[in-house]
Amino acid sequence: MSIEHEAIDELTLTEDQLLTKTQEIRQQLIAELTADGKMPTAPRDVEVLLAGLRDTEDVILKKKKLSIEADANANAKQANVIAEQLYKKLGNINPFLVMSGTETNITPVTGHLPKPDLNRLPTFATHEGHLEIGIIQDTSDDFIKRMESKS
Repeated sequence: MSIEHEAIDELTLTEDQLLTKTQEIRQQLIAELTADGKMPTAPRDVEVLLAGLRDTEDVILKKKKLSIEADANANAKQANVIAEQLYKKLGNINPFLVMSGTETNITPVTGHLPKPDLNRLPTFATHEGHLEIGIIQDTSDDFIKRMESKS
């Protein structure tokens, strides 16, 4: 097996050019080992092919991860710009407070929380233990016994 390629001069190539070059060599090697459409049978050739495929997949997955991270960073930057503009417009007031007023005169609303009309809310029945709050220090066996005794 003989694969021809240009010599790699690590001193004159950028990192991206070097990565592209090594990927090309790896792809040539894979193409050579599977030239007739069949998997190689020699153990050493199989090892080389699998290593080349594994490395190729690794590079592809890392590039996808970098792309996703770049998108996430761009989204975070955009969210920060929006938040900054929002805070500037509101005069550094928490934008999640309930506000009233005009665009030029915004003030936080203070006072009481609205009370719901209890007649419009559904009724529900409680059962013994439903409204209890607390931490029970049980072992798993105690818990299972307690649950089995309730059923």
